[in-house]
Amino acid sequence: MSKDRPKRIALIARESASLCEELQRFHADKAIEYGYSKDLLTNMSDDIAGIKDSPYLDGAEESIIRFRNFLAIKEKDIEKTNIASLAYTIGTSASTATALGEYSHTSPIWSFKSIKEPPSWDLERIEKYADRLDHIDPILGKLLRSVWDSFYGGVGEYLRSSMLSMRQLYDHFFEIIAPDEEVRNSEFFSLKEGKQCNKVYRIEKMRYAARTKVRDKELGSVLETQAEYLLKLYKELNRLHSRNNLMKDVIRDNLMALQALLEQWIDGLKR
Repeated sequence: MSKDRPKRIALIARESASLCEELQRFHADKAIEYGYSKDLLTNMSDDIAGIKDSPYLDGAEESIIRFRNFLAIKEKDIEKTNIASLAYTIGTSASTATALGEYSHTSPIWSFKSIKEPPSWDLERIEKYADRLDHIDPILGKLLRSVWDSFYGGVGEYLRSSMLSMRQLYDHFFEIIAPDEEVRNSEFFSLKEGKQCNKVYRIEKMRYAARTKVRDKELGSVLETQAEYLLKLYKELNRLHSRNNLMKDVIRDNLMALQALLEQWIDGLKR
């Protein structure tokens, strides 16, 4: 008999209760994520079913297929992967492409019934990921904060400032996780024509990083496809940046989609 045993057992029971509480919160959050993703993808399915084929759908099919395969393979072992953010980047990419079509006076292809931000999108979440970026490179955290400080500050050329910060963040992030020399020495690089034959393209950096820097193979496959899809919107907003009148809602959707994607990269990086 030991006089310390009751206290020891009580401590273990208390620790077990705390673990149960953590798991309860985790699965509650996952239930919200799955519910959000289900509604978004259901709306997407309903909308796509009634339209004609279009270049705006380039990459959408492969993105959705890989996302479905990711869910099937991972099933209950999703862990820290933010399913809602992955689904959001698919939906918002297509939705933003539509808005850009309307903005450039072409016929809109489609529009979703509702594209809402993923659950728990708030300033606390922005700071959480800015802090994680600080640990990779302080410049990255500063740039992410600058994106939303500019956007929500509403001072001067705040839309252009927020777009510029996001582009700089995107470029610098991939410069760090996919340095040019590493990419050139990989299968993902190809020589270019002309004087800049050794130039490394953004898409090569993203493909290289998705295959070599993401710890989960299935997630890397999804991110590779998502990156290619969002890169088109990244380029579209470069052109949008030069126009006199900027659409705040379109830019906000694009910035949020880019951050949602970046969060997946941050979460998925090998430690």
